Amino acid sequence: MKKMKTMNALVLLCVLCVSIVACNSKMETEPEFTAKDNLFDKGGYDYSISVSFIDKEGNDLVAPLAAERYIKNSRGNNWEGEINPDKYSLEIILSKPNADFKRYHSPQPIRDGSGSYFWISDYQQDTYYLSNVFNYFRYQYADDNYDSVVENPMQEYVKYRIFCPTIFNDNTIHELVVYWDNDNVQGLWAEMKCIKALFEGKECEVVIQEFDGIFDNIIKIVLDR
Repeated sequence: MKKMKTMNALVLLCVLCVSIVACNSKMETEPEFTAKDNLFDKGGYDYSISVSFIDKEGNDLVAPLAAERYIKNSRGNNWEGEINPDKYSLEIILSKPNADFKRYHSPQPIRDGSGSYFWISDYQQDTYYLSNVFNYFRYQYADDNYDSVVENPMQEYVKYRIFCPTIFNDNTIHELVVYWDNDNVQGLWAEMKCIKALFEGKECEVVIQEFDGIFDNIIKIVLDR
């Protein structure tokens, strides 16, 4: 009986030792967050798109917006690729939103106020694109004490609700839904890859250009006008 008690005590001691080691290991590997921490340094996800719009005749419908790129804005600066905000609006909707979405990404020009925005890029000399990118942090603070964090989910899709009479020749909001590859995410800041895009429910041509792990997600849309 005494021998059995001794063996039970040894087993219990071993279990306690393993538990202590596991707890210490977990404490060493889990990052600690304080109010001084920069969430940017903890990584996140880059969702970027460049969208072209042409009509059935092949005319570039973004070009008229590009012609205004260098008109002076209210502060006397050139647009430098930004679009006159009076010409369009853009709303971004996440498939898995959180309350701090606007707080932890920057989809707006610094000098032109808040709101999601496009800028104009020209990957090809004869075609202009509406480009957008937002950085979605991997973590967000759990509360206003800034002493703990929760992990943000990757997005299955992102909706871009676009209003632009210059492009669409109407006063209607049009919806582009972009789906993302969440199975091959690499790196601290992950460049997300578009796997499918639907404009007004119809699938669009998607061209992926990759350079050193960075994806240019180019979406080509032909309007029936």
